[in-house]
Amino acid sequence: MKAWSPYVLLVVLLVVTRAVDPVSSAISNAELGVQIGDVTVGIVLAWETILGTDISGSIAWVSVPGFWLIVSALVAVPVFGMSGEAVGNALSETGRKLVSPVIALIFVIAMVQVMLQSGNPPGVELNGMIVVLARATADALGPAYPAVAALIGALGAAMAGSNTVSNITFSGFQFEAAGRVGRVMRLNFIVLLYYSTAVGALTMLFCYVFFPGLF
Repeated sequence: MKAWSPYVLLVVLLVVTRAVDPVSSAISNAELGVQIGDVTVGIVLAWETILGTDISGSIAWVSVPGFWLIVSALVAVPVFGMSGEAVGNALSETGRKLVSPVIALIFVIAMVQVMLQSGNPPGVELNGMIVVLARATADALGPAYPAVAALIGALGAAMAGSNTVSNITFSGFQFEAAGRVGRVMRLNFIVLLYYSTAVGALTMLFCYVFFPGLF
C-alpha cells in the first residue's frame, strides 16, 4: 500500500477537484486574486485586454492536473524515503525530458492562439485565418469535402502533437467548411448509437457469458 499511496492520492485529488463542486469552484475563483493593472494574480492567473486588444486570457493553475502531479511527486519523496541526491537526479532527468516538449508547446500554443484570434482586428473587418482556410478548402473540394474531413484532424494532430490542441484549432474549421450543423449532428448520432450499443452488448457478454464472476 505504501508504494501505491502517491498514485491513490493523485486520483483522489483529481476526482475531488473536479467532482466536488465547492472545491472546484473555490480553486477556480478569480476573485481571490490580487489585481495588478490588467493582470490578476492568485488562484487564477488572468490578463485582461492583452496588449491593448479586447482579447483576454486566464488559467486556473490549481485546477490543472499538472499541479496535482507535482503535489503527488512531493508526497512520494518521504513515502519512498528518497535522498536529496535521488530527488535531485529525478528532477534533473525530468527537466531534460521536458525541454523539447515545452519548447514545442510554447510555439504550438502561440500558433493556435494567433489562428483563433486573427479574425476582426480592431478597425478592420477581416475573416480569421481558420475561416479563410475553411472556405477555401470547401470551395476547392465541394461535395468531396467529407472524404478528406478526417485528414484535417490528422493534420492538426501532426502539427500540434496533440488531439486536444487539434480539436481546439480545427473545430471551427470543420464547422465553417461543413455548415449544416443539424444534419452533421444527426449523422454523428447514428454512429454514436451504433458504437455505444455494440460496446454495451460486448461488455454484457464479457461480464455475464464469457467471464462470469470475473468482474
